[in-house]
Amino acid sequence: MQRNKVSVNYIYNMLYQVLTFLTPIITAPILARTLGSTNLGIYDYTYTIVNWFTIIGMFGISIYGNREIAKATATNDKNVVSKKFSEIFTLQMINVTISFVIFILMILLTNFEYKNIFIIQGVLILSSAFEISWFYAGMQDFKKVSIRNMIIKLITVLGIVFFIHDANDLILYTVFMAVISVINSLVLFYKISDYVNYKKPTLKEAYSHLKGSISLFIPQIATTIYSVFGRTLIGMLYPDINEVAFYNYAYRFTTMVLYIVTAIGTVMLPRVVQIRSEGNETEAKNITNKTLKVALLLSLPLAIGFASVAPFFVPWFLTEEFTRVGTIICFLAPTIIFISITNVLGTQYLVPFEKTSQYTISIISGAFISLLFNFILIKPLGGVGAAITATITEFTVFLVQYCFVRKSFNFQGILRKFFKYLFSAGIMGAVVALIGFTLGVGIITNILQVIAGIMTYAIILYVTKDDIFKFLVDKLKELVFKKRTAN
Repeated sequence: MQRNKVSVNYIYNMLYQVLTFLTPIITAPILARTLGSTNLGIYDYTYTIVNWFTIIGMFGISIYGNREIAKATATNDKNVVSKKFSEIFTLQMINVTISFVIFILMILLTNFEYKNIFIIQGVLILSSAFEISWFYAGMQDFKKVSIRNMIIKLITVLGIVFFIHDANDLILYTVFMAVISVINSLVLFYKISDYVNYKKPTLKEAYSHLKGSISLFIPQIATTIYSVFGRTLIGMLYPDINEVAFYNYAYRFTTMVLYIVTAIGTVMLPRVVQIRSEGNETEAKNITNKTLKVALLLSLPLAIGFASVAPFFVPWFLTEEFTRVGTIICFLAPTIIFISITNVLGTQYLVPFEKTSQYTISIISGAFISLLFNFILIKPLGGVGAAITATITEFTVFLVQYCFVRKSFNFQGILRKFFKYLFSAGIMGAVVALIGFTLGVGIITNILQVIAGIMTYAIILYVTKDDIFKFLVDKLKELVFKKRTAN
């Protein structure tokens, strides 16, 4: 029963990730052609700064709330779940309100450029006060969150298609995205009473969760330093504001590809927490071990294939004005591999096994490296410097986490898988790049690259009888067969 629930959760989460993958295919070229790189640079720059206040307001609750609700759910007592939810949600509301007040004071008392855009973007901070995806994740109910996210994505696409027409629509675009953010947060409250009964807690009860959320907030703010700080510094240190848009597009495309792999960790976290709560640590470790191998199987071809396709994709997709995005992607693509690994080691092992101090050390190490190299590389290299820094940073996080968990897993077996998938993905990348250099920039080139890449990689794994590849194929067949039987 639990395995079926995990499979269903992963399917819903994967459907959302697929939509996340497809959405920029529609919106990115429209925004590139209507708003242009300068306006997108302004939007992205202001968004990154506002995002700092959103994360500060959430204070680590996204991960902490997920974990605590998963623990409460194991009791099968609605009152216990309701109490936990009420206390954590109240803490979130208070923290976000404080963060928003500080943001408004900063905007009003300083001479920031683009002040009107900043104020509109501030709505994003307020909307985060009502973001309760963590609750449904802890309940292992990804259906509602995924359906909500898919509907919001579709509304966003339609809004951009019908309302954003030229460079004068920057403010309209900013307002629209802010409104979407509010709707996105509020819609999950529909029928939440079926799960919990909110009872206003005392401040003492709400802030009893502060210590736990801080332990996860520290790595979260550190993560923000190396995932967002680069974009912020480009706007501050590099002379061309367009470079913010170029790097942000490269970052979004890379993240879009990365979602396919990281969906595994998001779905498995509450399951691992529950198994461990039942005292079965061996099974929890076995699940993590298998998930890590699946992450390697997917992330290596995605990273190498993406870097091989990008230079032949970006110029026609976003226009030649954005050609530099393809170059930045080539330097950013290796992060797909390292983030996929640390997503499993960190989110699926260190966090549910409450080794938060080790998780925190790994993230802080990455933040330190990010700060150092961003200040060194961004001014002379812009987005490329930020991409190189991101790769070095993610490798650092992986290295530190490996040092902590190396005795808990059979890394010899995992290492063998890594080199096998790297070799297979390398051959695939050579085939994909050859097609690109032969045919040049164009949509037909990209279609042939994707088909040839998937076939090359799959054939190699099939011929070598890879057990993880066979496991995934069997699971896919099982799901398809069940669907046909049901119909």
